[in-house]
Amino acid sequence: MLRPPYTEYKRLHVYYLDHRDLPPITEPDLIGIWIEDETAILFFHQAKEAFIRALCKETGASIVYQADLGYQDWEAGVKITSFATKTLRVRPVWEMPDLQPDQQHKENKEKTEILLDPSVIFGSGFHATTGFAWRPWNSYSWNPG
Repeated sequence: MLRPPYTEYKRLHVYYLDHRDLPPITEPDLIGIWIEDETAILFFHQAKEAFIRALCKETGASIVYQADLGYQDWEAGVKITSFATKTLRVRPVWEMPDLQPDQQHKENKEKTEILLDPSVIFGSGFHATTGFAWRPWNSYSWNPG
């Protein structure tokens, strides 16, 4: 998750641990933790080798692997940008609102906008499972007024 002072994802420092039961982590560079089966994958904005060593010592975990990569590499080279469905416009937090006075802007203005931090989990929004999640939204009309 993007928290100050960060306004975008540049590098990801990833630590894959063989232990899922971790204490609460308040490290300010933490992006998020992905728990899968009996493992935990921790994502940081900055390298955290000393922190991870201490965490492993405290919990008995071991590092399965670690990586340092660009955010674009994590997203397989796909640029994370806004997209629209029939009734929604989804925009990443770092992208400015569409202020263009053209037909596409008019169409987007009529859609409900969702401002989203895709972090390292949601991604581009074009994975098949995400597409299935958007389908029900297109069946409903929402008027907050």
